[in-house]
Amino acid sequence: MTTVLLRPLAMGDTKRCANLERQLFARDNPWPAWAFEQELRSPDHHYVAADCDGQLVGYAGIALLGPADDPENEIHTIGVDPKYQRRGIGRMLLDDLLAVADLHGGPVWLDVRTDNEAAQELYRGVGFEVVGLRKRYYQPSGADAYVMKREGP
Repeated sequence: MTTVLLRPLAMGDTKRCANLERQLFARDNPWPAWAFEQELRSPDHHYVAADCDGQLVGYAGIALLGPADDPENEIHTIGVDPKYQRRGIGRMLLDDLLAVADLHGGPVWLDVRTDNEAAQELYRGVGFEVVGLRKRYYQPSGADAYVMKREGP
């Protein structure tokens, strides 16, 4: 595999992200391009892209929330092109988000499908633990989600 580089996600990437969303999350209301655009306009959000040979092959985003004396973070999305999965790109994206969250301070929260064992394994590997369950969280599939949390530094 050629080198994968991380860079800030840009407005010009939103259509590609929406295309990947349709591939990755077809059963669960994938984000359209405008949703990514809205996320990128938020000053408290951090989004990163993974490029391979000039093509966006992954993306991830986190919200940095809470007041300075009680910060917290919420991972909104991580997606990797199916042709590039199982090559460490998801971990690279996650590591970037966690580095930003650690600078911000506080715990990191996320939701993950209960049947997405690969993602759960990735999250557990960096210190996340299941702390709750959201029944029928993902729509329209009705799939349940685990709430996972990683304590801050």
